[in-house]
Amino acid sequence: MGQEETRIRDEEQLRLLGTFHYVVAGLEAAFGVLSLLNLALGLAMLREGSDFLGAGPPMPEFFGPFMVATSILYFIGGLGFAALTFAAGRRLRALRSRRFVVVAAAINCIAFPFGTILGVFTLVVLNRDSVRAMFES
Repeated sequence: MGQEETRIRDEEQLRLLGTFHYVVAGLEAAFGVLSLLNLALGLAMLREGSDFLGAGPPMPEFFGPFMVATSILYFIGGLGFAALTFAAGRRLRALRSRRFVVVAAAINCIAFPFGTILGVFTLVVLNRDSVRAMFES
């Protein structure tokens, strides 16, 4: 494969990876926002008490505050992952901050399954010598 063909292939793959970063960022943001449903449920438990459903045995008293705290953490984490992934996609498309994109891809690997797939493919593409040269120029 000649240099021109390699460059065209790398540009196309980087463009696709940038687009996939935007898609995965949207999914991560959506999952983060979904945690607000748990937050509403936890707040209802706090307001109405542990027997707010009125059926079955009452839930333990710590369950409401636990749901509120974990929902807030999931919300912040989901939006944080989304922002990181979106920023990495923008940098990929602009061919700048290769190190940032590598770190973001490695962090995204823990977001199974979509983040893992995206992170692995991003790391594979970014570790090519031809792609490194594109980021340096």
